[in-house]
Amino acid sequence: SQGGAGLALAVGAGTDFYDDIPSTGRTRIQGTVFLLFMDTGGWPASVNVTSHRRIESGKGIETIPTGGVFATSLAALTDLNGDGTAELAVGGSMNSDRSGDAWIIFLEADGTVSDSLDLGV
Repeated sequence: SQGGAGLALAVGAGTDFYDDIPSTGRTRIQGTVFLLFMDTGGWPASVNVTSHRRIESGKGIETIPTGGVFATSLAALTDLNGDGTAELAVGGSMNSDRSGDAWIIFLEADGTVSDSLDLGV
């Protein structure tokens, strides 16, 4: 596994995403986004992970083609669907036609994926 391949601070996801950090890591080749939920002690004085969520192939998003890699890049986005929770843009590489790809991941306040959009790029 190659943890920490990408890191983004998402501000405004849920009610208090200053305390939450999404990170990418490669597990079983295909990649994973980890949402790390931090304590409410304030940034950066307290950095204690209280829980986490994983977003990976077939779990919250479509199944990534064999040989494809999800989560090679990551960016925090503002709330795009008006539900009060920030979204993530996630990049990938080496899909079935050996090209890259990008997804918009729509999140619930608890970090679960409500929807994803494959941008097909």
